[in-house]
Amino acid sequence: MGYEYDLDCRVIAVAGWDVVTLPEWEDYLAAAAALPSDLRGAIEYVDLSEAFAIRMNEVGALQLALWYEGLLQRGLEGTAICAPNEAVYRTAGMIVSTCARLGGGLPGGYRLTRHPLRLRGVRRFLSEGPEATPMVA
Repeated sequence: MGYEYDLDCRVIAVAGWDVVTLPEWEDYLAAAAALPSDLRGAIEYVDLSEAFAIRMNEVGALQLALWYEGLLQRGLEGTAICAPNEAVYRTAGMIVSTCARLGGGLPGGYRLTRHPLRLRGVRRFLSEGPEATPMVA
């Protein structure tokens, strides 16, 4: 997984490809947790449109929930995940439900979509939810 922080949009743009594993996701989250920038008002967009699998079980999702709790304390407001592939979508859904249940949820929530989003459309997608028309990339 790779990422960059778009300061204009205040979006941490993350991309995963091929097979995404728990250690890769944790490496990204450790790097994001160390960002020197203030994360208040920031959101995260995880684009898994190039991934065909996520290798993670419920125990791994529990570990990710702890990382997201730390980002919540630094000001992260919400996470949108794009997962067009059915298997990736199911696993991402399990991760989202685990993080929301254990971490108390992000103020902007966790949302899944099957359609890639433009960085400028992620915040709107989070606020309007699944009913929003995705601003496709």
